[in-house]
Amino acid sequence: MGFLRGVETVINASSIKKLLQLGSDVVVLLDWVHYYDVLARFSLQYWEREGTPELPSTPTNFFGLQISILPPPIFSMLDLLSQSCVTISSSAIPPQASDSVEDYKGFLKVTDWRIRTVPMPKIPDDDNHVLDDATLVMHLYQLAMLVFLSRRSEGVIDQPIRTQQYIDKAFAIFSRLRFCRQQFPIHVIGCEARTDEQRAVVLDVISRTEKMSSSRSFNYCKRILQAVWAQYDLREGNNIRYCDMLTSVISHCMIVPAFV
Repeated sequence: MGFLRGVETVINASSIKKLLQLGSDVVVLLDWVHYYDVLARFSLQYWEREGTPELPSTPTNFFGLQISILPPPIFSMLDLLSQSCVTISSSAIPPQASDSVEDYKGFLKVTDWRIRTVPMPKIPDDDNHVLDDATLVMHLYQLAMLVFLSRRSEGVIDQPIRTQQYIDKAFAIFSRLRFCRQQFPIHVIGCEARTDEQRAVVLDVISRTEKMSSSRSFNYCKRILQAVWAQYDLREGNNIRYCDMLTSVISHCMIVPAFV
């Protein structure tokens, strides 16, 4: 978190136009900062410890330049995830009695629609069709964001059948993936695993990914998932607020988990 804030301070103190004249490597670095900034906001929703670091209330302004080498669907979804994290943080959710409740509900519904309508490459119905892993991961990101928005809104977006369909599609994608370096969708969808079979599918994807030399460590991701699964198993039949459950688990991490 300290490095991220330092990088953002340096970038904001610089002339973005002059930086971009240095070449495409600068765009790659801006994408890197954007990605880490958004996922830090996601993690900080649940990491509650003494001395919790803070990011600016809104993402740094250079993200509005729309300059990126990321695939357009991923760039669009990162912006939507960033907006969602800012708006549905615990401090931003309006009280039920306030006049802004309807505006809040309207924002969530519009965000849900915007995520669903992000243009995506089509996945063939034939399971034997060889498909690029990047395309599958883009769809996995989209499904993970829809599930996250539904769960985090705590019933404001009341669509249990549709949310379950998203979860089922995500697990079907897991079975077709050779690997998935990105931990955000594995975390969000993995938290929905209720059966031993589903949990084995998630762990298999992680295991295949960890065998790659370019893979980041999945230790925190696996430990968080196993703790979440234990929470669900121990409290079977009792309602658990999604936010409370994740806060309880993630706040035990010594450092802010980075689901990158």
